[in-house]
Amino acid sequence: MRKRIITFLLYAFLPWNALAQLQVDGKPIPGADEVTYITVHGYAFHSSSRVFIDFGQWDGRFNRRQEFKSPEDKPLGFRNAIEAVNYLAAQGWELDDSGIAIRENGFRVDFYVLKRKEKLLQESGKASSLGL
Repeated sequence: MRKRIITFLLYAFLPWNALAQLQVDGKPIPGADEVTYITVHGYAFHSSSRVFIDFGQWDGRFNRRQEFKSPEDKPLGFRNAIEAVNYLAAQGWELDDSGIAIRENGFRVDFYVLKRKEKLLQESGKASSLGL
């Protein structure tokens, strides 16, 4: 009985927000079983810049702003794509690739592909078990 009470108390007071992710337009980034890669897009437009994070939900339109919130539900305003990449790196993502795309209107779009660190760790464990 005592073990059940202790287990209940541990689960009742566990900081569940520690397992939470960044929210994009009110939607948290899904778990590792659903999303391995995300892309961060950033472009400068005159004196401002816009950042977009895509985990499969973004429609590719740059004519609106995405809203970002921390796991604690606090609004986040990324000044540029690198700031978003650094934030996500602290949240368990790792840079996998990056590049530049020129849109048909001549605007330069920087993009960064990020991969979940735990997925990298799992793959490295599989690779080492195979002798690679």
